[in-house]
Amino acid sequence: MNILVLNAGSSSFKASLYRLSEENLPIDPVVPLWKGKIEWKSSELAVISAKFSDDIETEGERVGVDRQEVIHDLFDWLWSGGTQVINGIWEIDLVGHRV
Repeated sequence: MNILVLNAGSSSFKASLYRLSEENLPIDPVVPLWKGKIEWKSSELAVISAKFSDDIETEGERVGVDRQEVIHDLFDWLWSGGTQVINGIWEIDLVGHRV
């Protein structure tokens, strides 16, 4: 089961993907399979980064794009490119937001 956890704030957006067995739930905290982060430096500049469990990481800047586009770019990295860990959004079974 793939669980996507989101944490959206005023100056950052974080996302983590966890993979759990449906038969044996863990007793200890699980390490995320993939982590993504956006930091808005200004209304015109965002720094976007993603990493998956074996420490392969990618980072970039987005200038002059709105927040929706930057978030879309981050999720593209989840299912394509150097930090891909799933084939598409259809492989996410559950989404939660940290409050």
